Amino acid sequence: MSFCSHVRAAFSFAAAALASTALTAPALLAQVVPDGRSATTATPGAAGVTDITTGTLSGGYGINSFSAFNPGVGSVVNIHAPAGTAGTVNIVTGPASRIDGAVRGMQAGTVGGDLFIANSSGIVVGPQGSVHAGTVGLSAPAQGFIDGFFDASGAPRPGHVGAIAAGNAPGSGAAIDIAGQVRGSERVILRTGGDIVLRPGARVTAGTPGGAGGHIDIRPGGDIEVQSGAVIAAEGEGAGHGGIVFVFADGSARLRPEAVISAAARGSGDGGFVEFSAIDL
Repeated sequence: MSFCSHVRAAFSFAAAALASTALTAPALLAQVVPDGRSATTATPGAAGVTDITTGTLSGGYGINSFSAFNPGVGSVVNIHAPAGTAGTVNIVTGPASRIDGAVRGMQAGTVGGDLFIANSSGIVVGPQGSVHAGTVGLSAPAQGFIDGFFDASGAPRPGHVGAIAAGNAPGSGAAIDIAGQVRGSERVILRTGGDIVLRPGARVTAGTPGGAGGHIDIRPGGDIEVQSGAVIAAEGEGAGHGGIVFVFADGSARLRPEAVISAAARGSGDGGFVEFSAIDL
């Protein structure tokens, strides 16, 4: 099935239901634990805020490696890009990550830059969870890829860093399961060899407030399900044009009633482009 259109108004799609494939994780987790493979420091502060910094650099990115990454409800995790870098690449070697707090990519003291989080066991963004940066990339790469991310000397492999940033690392069969918010002022990239599920209330958005829509690129190796009440939007505001939403599943694509995909121009700009397609109907 394939749907491509230039748009000025919001899209609303309805399709048959797909069986839910939730990624299970404990409801209350507050662990953000560096594993020692990178020069990462996690500094707790007031009001549940943790600042993450790193001295490990590769391929123009700061590198963090965690044995657990599970920000709890009410927590804020600020992941700081080292000066002169495009952002951070964050590898998780432990069980599936559950994000129930706010995760923010920080560049020069404000939200921005590239923030990539990769966990072979999958990623859950809970209903109260959010991930926000200039570019947000969530991925579930193959276990062997993660195991080989650092070479024998302990240095990150630049090719692996580049593959995470480009969204072309080999995928595992784990799920990416979103019930909260994933927001990039420029781009959002979701990648896995397994399924991607957007649950009721999920919002995956890209764009600048009052400006142009961004670019959303979602490619599961399994199925994509966008449940009722979920939103994928790269909308333009004011004079800004609508952005690009590209969703392609190697398995099946299902959108339930009241699910919304939009690259609308909400002001005087031109509408953007949406593709929602899959190999299997």
